[in-house]
Amino acid sequence: MPDLPAAISARVRGLLRGHDLDSDAVLAFERDALVLQTGRARLSIELGSIDGWAIESDALHIHVHGGDVVSVAASEPGDVAAELDRWAFALPELTRSLRVFGSRRAASGARRPEHDAFFEPFLAARGEAERASTLDARRAALDALALRNTVERRLRRFAAERYPTDAPERRALEAELSECVAPLVERFGALGVAQARLADSADAERVARWREWSHALATLFESADLCWPELSSVLTDDRREAKPRWRFPRPW
Repeated sequence: MPDLPAAISARVRGLLRGHDLDSDAVLAFERDALVLQTGRARLSIELGSIDGWAIESDALHIHVHGGDVVSVAASEPGDVAAELDRWAFALPELTRSLRVFGSRRAASGARRPEHDAFFEPFLAARGEAERASTLDARRAALDALALRNTVERRLRRFAAERYPTDAPERRALEAELSECVAPLVERFGALGVAQARLADSADAERVARWREWSHALATLFESADLCWPELSSVLTDDRREAKPRWRFPRPW
């Protein structure tokens, strides 16, 4: 997660877990909660309980799961929304818990290039998303269909590199590799569904849809990590086209 936004002074009104709000407050951003510090109380809105927000009538209305709405009146509501965007729509950590990605043992030997080639599309998409400045750009960088197509092309390339002229063996290897990534294909489908829901979401529910998409994305990366050992067990050294032997002409 990037650096937390600065605190914002505003007027807050509404209802939050039984508390009637109508006072000046300072909005402070913590890692997992938005804190409202008024003159009389300190109230926290957990990030996981925020469904979304929308700007209406010169105020920003934060929709909390369960039906509560907190209205924030500031000199520039759009600036408040931008800070909320930067805080709530940060990309989740995607590779820290993975066991195979980055493992020297998993990536050693002759299959190191294939290991790196298999994970490269995921890392490239993540890097593009991290550089993106808007939610839509982050989502587009990790497009489920585009990423799936790239991974499937990599698998076909693996088979073609091992059996450049033996078409039956190449097709057989392609089929085995496809079986190895069947769970990953399901995760691509789940990410696509979450991606569509996020794209079509209203402002008041966008954070909730982002959480669903983020979870699907993290699950996809975990699935890719789990698929590699099975792929590696198929991409053995004996699964290569035999090199033709040179034959010298007989002297007679």
